[in-house]
Amino acid sequence: MRRCTCLSTYSRTGDPWSFRIYASIAYGAIKTAHISEYLAVPTAEFVGVTASDILNYDLPTDKLNEKDIAALHAELSDPRFQTEFWRQEIETMLSINRKAEQQALAKYGLDYVTDTYLPEKLGSSGGDLHA
Repeated sequence: MRRCTCLSTYSRTGDPWSFRIYASIAYGAIKTAHISEYLAVPTAEFVGVTASDILNYDLPTDKLNEKDIAALHAELSDPRFQTEFWRQEIETMLSINRKAEQQALAKYGLDYVTDTYLPEKLGSSGGDLHA
């Protein structure tokens, strides 16, 4: 079997559910852990809205609901979210009690994501967003 060595990115909304979808792509899904070595894309990067982005870009938000809060607490004990980056983002999201859609960036104009947000996000991390 041939392995793909391409860089993948995953971009979505800033909520616990998009974090889980990213983790399934990058590390494999819990239910298919026995074949994760074939399905996971460890080079995947999360290029979605984070809690830090909500604060740094003053994004329009929605309040977390009870299911969001429960999911974030579960992610704190999920081995796929044990890096400093993920722990900080999850704890910040719980602290501010807010989530945001990717479309929230449109408040700055149609070209903002491609001209400003993504270059800043990728540039500040050196391309490794979840290390």
